[in-house]
Amino acid sequence: MFPIHLYYTPNLNITRSLTRRDAMLSWSNIIYIFLLFSLVSVQDALHSESTSIVDLLSSSPNFFLLIRHLQRDRFIPYLNRNKGLTFFAPLNEAFDDDTVDPVWPYHILNTTDFNRTVFATEFKAADGQPIALKVTHKGESNNPFDLVNDVYIVRPNWQADSGIVQVVDQLLRLPQTALDILSSESEYSIFYRLSSAWVGEYESTTLFVPTTDVFINTFTNTELSYMYSIYATEDVKTLFNQHSVIHERVYADDVVEPKNFTLRNGFVMTMRYDKPNKILYFNDTPSYNFDLVTRNGAIHVLPDLLNPEVIVFTPAKYLIGLGATWFSEKISQKREDAAIDTSSHRGIFAPTNWAFRESSDIDYHIMENFYMPNINKYYLAKTNSKSHDEHNALIRVATDTTGALYVNFDSHSIDRETIGNVSLFLLEKDIEPPRPLLSQLILLDEISMSVRYLAALGLGEDPNSTWFLIENDAWMKLGLIRKALEHNMEMMQNLFLEYVFQGKHYFGSSEDSWTSGNYTTISGKSVMIENCPENNDIIYINGLPYEVQTRDMLVQEGVVHILNRLVVPFPVSQRSMISAGERKEFLELIDKQGLTDTLDQGLSIVVPPLSTSDIKSKDFSFADRHIIDTTKKSFVIHDSLLSVDNGPWVHIEDSGFSSCGNVYFVKSPIPTRRNASWRTFGVSLLGFFTASVFSVSGYKTYRIYQQKLWASEREPLLMPASRAPSLPRPGSPARSV
Repeated sequence: MFPIHLYYTPNLNITRSLTRRDAMLSWSNIIYIFLLFSLVSVQDALHSESTSIVDLLSSSPNFFLLIRHLQRDRFIPYLNRNKGLTFFAPLNEAFDDDTVDPVWPYHILNTTDFNRTVFATEFKAADGQPIALKVTHKGESNNPFDLVNDVYIVRPNWQADSGIVQVVDQLLRLPQTALDILSSESEYSIFYRLSSAWVGEYESTTLFVPTTDVFINTFTNTELSYMYSIYATEDVKTLFNQHSVIHERVYADDVVEPKNFTLRNGFVMTMRYDKPNKILYFNDTPSYNFDLVTRNGAIHVLPDLLNPEVIVFTPAKYLIGLGATWFSEKISQKREDAAIDTSSHRGIFAPTNWAFRESSDIDYHIMENFYMPNINKYYLAKTNSKSHDEHNALIRVATDTTGALYVNFDSHSIDRETIGNVSLFLLEKDIEPPRPLLSQLILLDEISMSVRYLAALGLGEDPNSTWFLIENDAWMKLGLIRKALEHNMEMMQNLFLEYVFQGKHYFGSSEDSWTSGNYTTISGKSVMIENCPENNDIIYINGLPYEVQTRDMLVQEGVVHILNRLVVPFPVSQRSMISAGERKEFLELIDKQGLTDTLDQGLSIVVPPLSTSDIKSKDFSFADRHIIDTTKKSFVIHDSLLSVDNGPWVHIEDSGFSSCGNVYFVKSPIPTRRNASWRTFGVSLLGFFTASVFSVSGYKTYRIYQQKLWASEREPLLMPASRAPSLPRPGSPARSV
């Protein structure tokens, strides 16, 4: 017997409108009508062999909650009215108090043919295109059941005459949007970051998504940094158009027969699905991870980029990626050729955004015919910028021992990139044409003393000059000579003018040596400067060797070279050295004792510290023994000590060497022979006394040690004898008894 199902919803309005006459029908008429209706219903059921989807669901108690929801949502007439449907029916367990309203059209397919993977449901997007679901057979995964999206099909293919029921254990949820999927997976993070502005713009989109590894392997970090910037909007949109089909939802089963798609940038792509091997081809690029169903279309994952050449990188774009955005804007405005050309051998030095100055001379940041100097080497090159004398301004490019690049000493590169034949360097500090000598060199610690003297003298402004400046260590080695020069600025000026030459004279690079020849100082004196064939860092000035510590420091007035020594070409008097060393009391003493004529005669003057009272108390012999004629007296210097006539060593505090005679500032006066003898006797006596004390202490310690040793040897002999009976010795009287 076929089950009889009667769905009846009372119409209260009609019931309340029954007339009194209708209410007075006899009970016999009512029973008659009921029996007649029941007979007709039974006959219809007996003569009909049709079973609907609703019939199947109603026949099982596992779906009473589903039936209740379908009735509430008035969806049963739709299932009864349409044929050839597939309905995904959730069990009772799928419904609970937290259940959101089901989207029943998304549970319905307008087909019973399961010869696909992705199916269009009856739920439509705003543009009218169906939102799909995906069926994964258990043979394709490690699941015990087939899956629809992420829900188990616990009873497949339950056949009804009007369609098929696929029993699922949960309600089907609408798939995530493409943006949600891309943002939730690190595998798609770069594509998401680049395309998020456009992915959600369309109701229906098919995306061809390269993985993050593809982007990393295809683009450099600099290129990716550029693509992340707002300046890359057009390039990124081009890349997005290259990897999307707009207003279409294309799944693998749609392209079993190859199909061409014209992308928005005009590029034609052919999609083909090799169904037996489950490989989706994009032109010749295979994909093994495809048909990721989204609410607004599909995602197909690519192992490669489609035609990445659509993005044309230029030096200006690389500069943006390096972090020199403002410089990139300016070079694009002022030097468009350098901003886009990648074929020329060119070096571009760009400051970071925080170091950029709007007044920067762009041409001074561009070097033609650039090459990278070797480790710890440098060279000078011309830029397109004009110097104040209308010549091409020079730039000094150097590397240190680590290979880091420095430009004009005061700015070094913190990042580097190469595009084509163009080398790009990101500088921590902006560069500019050389400034005046003093302002250019004022922060260089190694020549701070020379710069200070130049400033005090008002020098450094002579144009078109070559300056040999002296490092601080060489100044310090002059000792009292330096102090005398500091007290006589005329002599100091004469000294500096000996090392400043007319014209700009460069070494040119680390490999180049000085050009030997006669050079004229700015005071008009001719000087011979020669190179050293064995060492490019050695030059000879008037026959004296100098080591060039630093070469070719560019300044507005010309060029500076730093030397490691200083030779004063004129004599400096001993009186000026003693006076500059602030020991004028000694000068007063020798003047008082009539020894003034001994100064500046080539004798060595040893100057002890004296007080005002010493001038009165010290006699001629005291002053005379500090004036040393080395041809008559033994005079020995060792490190910072000196000795006269084999006398005691005296500590040297400062000194100065001049053709007029040397001067030594000592810590204490030179002792007389008598004082020296008593000092020697005292030292000897002290040494003898100290040795005696140590000898006596050592002897006492030895005696104590010996006593302890003897005591330990005697101790067993003083112990009481043992009471144990002892055996008689052989031959004793006791043995003979």
